[in-house]
Amino acid sequence: MAEKLTIEAYQTFNEKRFTKKDLFKLETSTVFVLNFLPGQAMPAHRHPDHELVFNCLQGSGELSLGDHTFTLHEQEVAYGSGDEMIAFKNTGDENVSIQVVMYRK
Repeated sequence: MAEKLTIEAYQTFNEKRFTKKDLFKLETSTVFVLNFLPGQAMPAHRHPDHELVFNCLQGSGELSLGDHTFTLHEQEVAYGSGDEMIAFKNTGDENVSIQVVMYRK
């Protein structure tokens, strides 16, 4: 079965906290969009036995993957193992949306 979505419909922002909107939930993977207003952050956490790909759709912010922290800009992609600590903070002055593909190893 094929399905097509418009990502813009999943770019919803909330004044109280960042949002996570699922695009697809499959047997071995999940695709979702994380949305951050300026200053909002996702606390450090793990997804053991998973791998993740982060595709920055809009804005930029600080992505931490294990011992590595760097600025992820719009139109950039990053990969990380869910066995490591993962965190993100919108350090800019515009909204940030990141598409994440998370799949089991």
